[in-house]
Amino acid sequence: MDAISIVCGIVLIITSVLLIISVMMQEGKGKGMNALTGGDSYYENNETRTKEKTLYNISKILVALFFVFSLVATIVLALVK
Repeated sequence: MDAISIVCGIVLIITSVLLIISVMMQEGKGKGMNALTGGDSYYENNETRTKEKTLYNISKILVALFFVFSLVATIVLALVK
């Protein structure tokens, strides 16, 4: 293995761990019992939307990076052989 394939592997692992963390931090779409008791306020809804939108955008970027790094790692490993 040369240095490029090692770097691609490390970057791919870091990207995949960050992607898992960003997806796990997102909340579900269901409101649950909180909506029944009137616990949703306008402020809470908007605050959640901005946090969720930020996490959603981060997840989209990480998915794209994961896809690109996967292709690059596959091409590099094919060229090394």
